Amino acid sequence: MTDGRTCSNVRENPNASCTYFAPGEGFRGARLTLALSRTEDSGAMLAKIRERAGASSPGNPEAVEHVAYFKVVETRPLV
Repeated sequence: MTDGRTCSNVRENPNASCTYFAPGEGFRGARLTLALSRTEDSGAMLAKIRERAGASSPGNPEAVEHVAYFKVVETRPLV
């Protein structure tokens, strides 16, 4: 993530949620409740993210300064 509002928000509130939609027809997937486990400001994962961002986006991949890792706390069905 870049060093903007998202980074500040994650540091202030280390909880998040995500909706995963499985491929295919219908509403298959899960609602995930997440908790921040750690962040990194350097390393192999950040380098890989920057490389992929540079290949697929017109923006500056060096703007990505942080990697956040989350732990799944709860999984619930979509419906």
